[in-house]
Amino acid sequence: MQIHDPRTGHKPTSGFLIKSELGHASTLLNASKTTNFVYTVSGLTHEDIREINAIDTRTKIIDRIQAIKMKTADFSFAEVASETFETNLEVVDSKMPEILAHALSYYYNDEVATCAQAVKKLIDENPLKVKTPTSYYATKFKNFLTSVALGMVPSKPWYGNDEAEGGYILVMASGDVLAYYIYNRNNFQEYLLGNTRFERSSTSRHDFASLYEKGGKIYINLNMQIRFIK
Repeated sequence: MQIHDPRTGHKPTSGFLIKSELGHASTLLNASKTTNFVYTVSGLTHEDIREINAIDTRTKIIDRIQAIKMKTADFSFAEVASETFETNLEVVDSKMPEILAHALSYYYNDEVATCAQAVKKLIDENPLKVKTPTSYYATKFKNFLTSVALGMVPSKPWYGNDEAEGGYILVMASGDVLAYYIYNRNNFQEYLLGNTRFERSSTSRHDFASLYEKGGKIYINLNMQIRFIK
């Protein structure tokens, strides 16, 4: 798209990413096995593992996590399943994998639904014990969402460059077209944070929400998918 800047008279032609809300709300971050976050679980017996994995209710993911907590097991972030995705997140910020792991845990504990709510809880809980939680977590989360929106994907190495250097085009449900030029980056980031939510995907397809043993330790995967709020 060619941009006409009335202030400078400059008319650059830039690439934009396009999302449409004409049908279902579009995804920002698509679910896959590469978007699994791995958590260590301790304090469970083999019988506990069989019992928890057998839970097959409509809300089985939340129910399994609640069952883990009821067993007084320790639940802590271990790593991102995909080394590529973890490395990409570290390009955004060295603490980004840990920040997202806490946010994802809040979601699957049925405490938050939207990205904005996750940031608020991060600020309230301050799991990284930073000195300025209000600005810290909001800024880091916005930077993550922006990186994804402008081309970072979990499955390919990313070096910090925006593939869509122009910005973002959103086709609204009304048919109106809304363009976020990267020149207005702050407005774009506020839009992303205020209009995205977490979403659960298929547990069988993406291999998560079941306890498993590896190297003498017990783990559970939680999957991340982020969708626009319609």
